Amino acid sequence: MTAAERLATATRRRAILTLLFFAPGRTLNVPRLVTQLEEQHGQIASSGKVRADLVALADQSYITCVEDASTLTESGRDVVMDRIDLAV
Repeated sequence: MTAAERLATATRRRAILTLLFFAPGRTLNVPRLVTQLEEQHGQIASSGKVRADLVALADQSYITCVEDASTLTESGRDVVMDRIDLAV
């Protein structure tokens, strides 16, 4: 992965965490995330790419996933609030 790809991935994952932070119940499903990434952050990503990001974020305990819904955890909230760095 090139430096540009790592930066794009980190930017998209941070945007996902931010969307979850401001969502009601801190929970969104994949189609909603894809739509809001484009509408609010200007990032066009396939649902497959978003799902891959969600798996990576869940592996780092930033979110929890149940079926198609993802929920922000305290660690994810700390990333959004810049208390800890997002690992890519």
